[in-house]
Amino acid sequence: MASMVETQGNTEVAQLLQQFLSNFEGNLVSQESLELDTGNEILLCVIQMAGVRYKLSYQPCPEASPIKLVLSPREKEVVRLVIKGFTTQGIAKVLDISPWTVTTHIRRVFSKLDVNSRAEMVACVLKDGVL
Repeated sequence: MASMVETQGNTEVAQLLQQFLSNFEGNLVSQESLELDTGNEILLCVIQMAGVRYKLSYQPCPEASPIKLVLSPREKEVVRLVIKGFTTQGIAKVLDISPWTVTTHIRRVFSKLDVNSRAEMVACVLKDGVL
């Protein structure tokens, strides 16, 4: 069993697994009887106790993909106008909404982008291509 775990590359995990499995030595199903799962699930061991079979397996994480931020259409309009240099009052007039609503949209965009100022927001949007 140890060699099967160590081939996965993480010796720290292998040591923890060996320590865990030492509690179940009499209940481990032999290597020959392990069912090979299809797909990307990797079966590490099978423990059989009291007529119940437990499988310990893992699946590698999918490749990390960049998180695409989703701004609402109105938030995108507000950001475009901020980029053009409009004030809160100017954006409110152009979009025919209250200044309070403009501020709410800007606060939500700040939160989504994890920024604290309009300048940071513009830099982040232009750098990451959010629009």
